[in-house]
Amino acid sequence: CVPLNSTFSTSTICMLMKGNRVAAYLCLTAVAIEMVFITIAWITSAIDPFGPVSNPFSSESLRWMFRHSLSLVTSKWLIGLLLVAMTYGSITCSGMGATLRLLLTSKDKYSTLQFRERMAMRSLYFMTLLFVTLLSVIPFLPGSLLLNSTGNLFPSPFSEALFPLTCLWMISSSVVFGFIKGTYNNLVQVIDSLSRGISRFAPIIVLAIVSLHCIYIIKMLIK
Repeated sequence: CVPLNSTFSTSTICMLMKGNRVAAYLCLTAVAIEMVFITIAWITSAIDPFGPVSNPFSSESLRWMFRHSLSLVTSKWLIGLLLVAMTYGSITCSGMGATLRLLLTSKDKYSTLQFRERMAMRSLYFMTLLFVTLLSVIPFLPGSLLLNSTGNLFPSPFSEALFPLTCLWMISSSVVFGFIKGTYNNLVQVIDSLSRGISRFAPIIVLAIVSLHCIYIIKMLIK
């Protein structure tokens, strides 16, 4: 993670600009597809009111779009993307990602790590063991509330919460890792790492919002 008082390298700036450019073209494509579909739906519904698509400018369609203007983009996919972005920022800025990469590529493994890094890795092992143990035991306790009404694991409240719980575990583990290693000194740096992850994913988040709006409008117009 780049410190606050540092500057990005030329290669990093070029990569970010390229990503922003690609996201901008994809957003423009999604908007163009939505506009073309709305036009086609308008013409088709004018020719055949009982056809396969609704009139986008009818009172019912306009009322639906205004009423659901916010819910169109507040989907679980966008929330999941935000969780992934925060997890990425926490793992990157805490130094956990670099340490794991070093362990995977180094031949000497632990001998390349400093004392605080070894202690941080032990905390990571402990939190991983605790997380796996809880996931393995809690759903199968007698009368567990995390199973569905028929007692199955999928689909159930447990399966629906598995992804956010995994992100929460990774963020918590990386925060503890960062404090032990010395990457983090206060909670402000923790919040900064989460926001940096969202900043890195910003073009993808904007593209997701535009794409979700396009998809939901098309689904609304198709009868």
